[in-house]
Amino acid sequence: MLHLRCGTDILWKLDDAGIPGRKVSWSDPLCQGPVPFADRERLRPVRAKWLQGEFGIQNPSDLDDLVEADHAVDTAGEHDEVVLWFEADLFDQAILVHLLDRLGHLIDTRTSLTLVTLHEMPGMQRFIGLGQLNSAQLASLFPRRIPVTREMVNAAREAWKAWTAPTPELLQRIAAVESNPLTYLPAAVERLLQELPAPRTGLGRTEHSGLEISARGPTTLFDAFCASQDREERPWLGDSMFFTTLLPLTRGPSPLIASEGTWPGSTEHGENPRLTVTPAGRSVLAGEADWQAMGAPSRWVAGTELIPGESVWRYAAGQLSRD
Repeated sequence: MLHLRCGTDILWKLDDAGIPGRKVSWSDPLCQGPVPFADRERLRPVRAKWLQGEFGIQNPSDLDDLVEADHAVDTAGEHDEVVLWFEADLFDQAILVHLLDRLGHLIDTRTSLTLVTLHEMPGMQRFIGLGQLNSAQLASLFPRRIPVTREMVNAAREAWKAWTAPTPELLQRIAAVESNPLTYLPAAVERLLQELPAPRTGLGRTEHSGLEISARGPTTLFDAFCASQDREERPWLGDSMFFTTLLPLTRGPSPLIASEGTWPGSTEHGENPRLTVTPAGRSVLAGEADWQAMGAPSRWVAGTELIPGESVWRYAAGQLSRD
């Protein structure tokens, strides 16, 4: 038996619960950064380079980790069963559709393909993820795993094609359909689209949230992260993912946020700078200025590259537009 999870958070707990099989973390955060290729062999070096630049991870070792995780996926057919452990949020759903695209062929083989997925846990006021659960709770979910159907695989393959497309129209179609064989996918795709610049401000939702929280008064970066997570219907960002999203707002010819203190990085986990919003930041929040015209860097939302100064995709209230 092979268990695949988008992180290491529950792997040791599955061992503690006595659940048999090999446990593997496949955790490339496909909800952020460039995803311009559907083919993993072409995509992996692109992702490794981006992870190095974004999070300070050394490219060679990171590439080795990605290769090892991909090898586990590519050889999954050697097992009697492959169990996928994924919840409802954007981080998990992005990886789930990618893995189902690659593992879907198993439903025609002797290898069973099953899924543990949920968005809430009885007795838990706010369920964020499987990592909150103890070994006994995870053990209780294991018998409730469901078979992956052909319809789920088809939905995942459609979503992965949309994820890697150079424009976001296919993603919008998925987000607009309420019913999907992958129950949580439309809401996750909607949340992904909200990372595109808004028409009035030029900010993605995470950028806007961090800027708006900072505008209430001086705050620390970690406090801004916690407050932003409280605003999420299904939290999906880790702290370092939030930090790297907000950092560009402190740079350029017209920064939106002023920062006192060293920004946390791969070797500076203890730093917690104070944030205040600049006059330029307040103009953007008021819709009087557009971040895309003020020094926003190029960035990616899945397969869509956003290059300020060129025609940029915008998204608000379910509607796509383009400059």
